Amino acid sequence: MKRRLLLASLAIFGFYSTQAQESNFPKVDKSIDSPEIFDGSRLDKESTAVRGGSKKPAQAAASLNGTVIGTSIYDLQTNASIDNRFIRHSDGTMSAAWTFSTTSGPAYSDRGTGYVYFDGTNWTNAPTARLESERVGWPSVLTIANGSEIVITHSTATDQLTMMRRPAKGTGAWTQSQTISTLHLVWPRAAVGGTDGNSIHVVAVTAPVALNGTVFNGLDGALVYNRSIDGGLTWNKQNFQIPGLTSAEWTGFGGDNYAITADGNHIVLGVFPDLGDVLLFESMDNGDTWTKHIVLDFPIDRYIVDSGIDIDNDNVPDTVETSDNSGAVLIDNNGKLHTWFGRMRRLDADLTDGRTSYFPITNGLMYWNSDMPSDGYYFLTGALDLNGNGQLEVVGNSTNGIGQYFLSMASMPSAGVDANNDVYLSYSAHMETLNDGTQNYRHIYGMKTDDGGCTWYQPTDLTNNGVGFEECVFPAVARDVDSRLRLIYQEDVSPGLAVRGDEDPDGTNEIVYTDITTSSMSSTAFSCPISIDGIEDLCPGDTLSVSAICGTAWDWKNSGGASIGTGQSVDLVNTGNYTVDVTTACGVETLDFEVLPPAPGAGAGPNFTLGAGYSEVCVGDTVTITAAGALTGGSGGYNWGTGFTTSNTFEGVGPGTYTVTVTNCVGDNTVD
Repeated sequence: MKRRLLLASLAIFGFYSTQAQESNFPKVDKSIDSPEIFDGSRLDKESTAVRGGSKKPAQAAASLNGTVIGTSIYDLQTNASIDNRFIRHSDGTMSAAWTFSTTSGPAYSDRGTGYVYFDGTNWTNAPTARLESERVGWPSVLTIANGSEIVITHSTATDQLTMMRRPAKGTGAWTQSQTISTLHLVWPRAAVGGTDGNSIHVVAVTAPVALNGTVFNGLDGALVYNRSIDGGLTWNKQNFQIPGLTSAEWTGFGGDNYAITADGNHIVLGVFPDLGDVLLFESMDNGDTWTKHIVLDFPIDRYIVDSGIDIDNDNVPDTVETSDNSGAVLIDNNGKLHTWFGRMRRLDADLTDGRTSYFPITNGLMYWNSDMPSDGYYFLTGALDLNGNGQLEVVGNSTNGIGQYFLSMASMPSAGVDANNDVYLSYSAHMETLNDGTQNYRHIYGMKTDDGGCTWYQPTDLTNNGVGFEECVFPAVARDVDSRLRLIYQEDVSPGLAVRGDEDPDGTNEIVYTDITTSSMSSTAFSCPISIDGIEDLCPGDTLSVSAICGTAWDWKNSGGASIGTGQSVDLVNTGNYTVDVTTACGVETLDFEVLPPAPGAGAGPNFTLGAGYSEVCVGDTVTITAAGALTGGSGGYNWGTGFTTSNTFEGVGPGTYTVTVTNCVGDNTVD
């Protein structure tokens, strides 16, 4: 848990580079930056009223931005994060899926999966009916190594996860089954993994009480994990709660504030809640065990709505920075984790209404990768100052000018990677120069990095071939990028939504395929994430090694301004204030940081890594275990169960279970 409080419009971020990068982006006039009620209970719940409002129905003309592969009147493709809905296969064929309906609300009675296939030359005809025999939504499209093509959705008819499958991609009859779980699960996400490519990993939320569900293991909406290792024929993990996602840490999860991806046995689940930590859960063994990474440390653990957020204890409700619930995860070719999420600010001022507020005029798409420290995310990009006046403008100078997706002005991330390990990102962003007289439009942008996330190049509008007055949202990038960045997205002629939010009149929305040659994307440096890793409490007599993440040159200085090192890392023996000037493709940026002594009784002992160098031993073998990297100071040490010692190694007779307690210079302990 870390302090993340917004005071007088100045962000107090967990890491130094975030605030610096945000200052480079245009701001909206403070006079219109007001909070609005966020009603999470309306997620994916059709209104009982016929859509009205002052807008005309959104009847789409054929898109000029790409190929129209289908349509839908139902326009809510996700509540937050994007499903895995688009595949470019290794032979150049492609599969695409989306939530589809030809009927109007409030029932959208024929809602289901719209599906098309590209055979290398042509797309199949746009669908006129759903794949399934019953009303479903939220498809993830998959192909597994045995050749089968699979679509996983949730059913509102039977309250079950539904799987459609056929023996080969692009051809053959579909068969329908509901064997993934017996629980009432909603908003699924699915990915293919395993060394043989036949494992299916599915995460979904147990239906909350607001959707006629029940509390599951203390959670009103539990995020559960299901796994099949035989291509979906059987499921050897069902309704499993990954450690760290239980009622001990959470009260529940909302619609679509999570994403999952896989590369062989390497599985990553990202969770992007607005009132909790942004986390990645990583498995290296196909989902058997999991490790947690903290991307954003929300200031209050297990926050309960109406309990109040007052971090500085001044009896005034505080606005906090967090996620907007929409995020994406990617494993690159080197196994590095990348994640993005929309920036949001939340306020819980009324402690009697069961709701919180969000700030529609919040700009920013945040980024983190596994080279960065915990809670060290970076302000990567956002809605741009397109008219160059130094301010981000909203039509009507009102929050009413923002389409009600309940997301950041730059959000809905989706990503892919090519054979060179270049990473590509798409997202939907506010267009200050385009509006329909009532609300501003959103377009789809793309940007890339070719150095593992240290340098990101100027965003490119991927949907600028039309007349401009198109609402372009919900991009889904093909994970495997070739010479072209390929994606599908939803387009219509009116900002906002019909299903929820603005509740505009129903109309036709087009599902569009578009692509761009990767070589034509900008090579002008735009955003260069930097941060400092290794900062922790320093005991007298210890040496602390800190490193700059990214950069090509570094100049470390002490509080007096004297240079103390010019490498990417520096060793520190004294507490105090330091700076480092980091040279990147974007220029030189200075980061400030402070090294403190441990606070007695704080309860946080030394950080260290426990290892033995081997995982299996024979009976009677001698094993040597090492606690590496601990900063204990002159008076600290180790207890391996045999009494206090200053040695960080221990010899025992295996096999067995051993525990070490590491103590720092003020008596705080860490046990492993």
